[in-house]
Amino acid sequence: MRAGKFRTGEHALSRSYPEPRFAPGIFASIKTVRIRDHDIMINTFRSATTTAANTTAVGILETAALVCSVDLILATSLIVVHLLQAQTQMILNASASVIANV
Repeated sequence: MRAGKFRTGEHALSRSYPEPRFAPGIFASIKTVRIRDHDIMINTFRSATTTAANTTAVGILETAALVCSVDLILATSLIVVHLLQAQTQMILNASASVIANV
């Protein structure tokens, strides 16, 4: 049988394919969509790298929150609110940049 040709009564949607296997570190999500009386399985996944990057971004935000809260105590006692605002903005900009690149 030549490539791209199907037996009589057969088409691409009627073929059965083996259950997909995922390597460790890959989080699989299988979604089934019904099109014209055919169930189509769609594999969506996020790689471990993407997940790690997301986790890193969250970690940066948590660290920024901790730094800001400590600095807020110092700033309140020293009355240097404008410096705190500039530092907070810098941390938020850096965090947003990391999240945008994930």
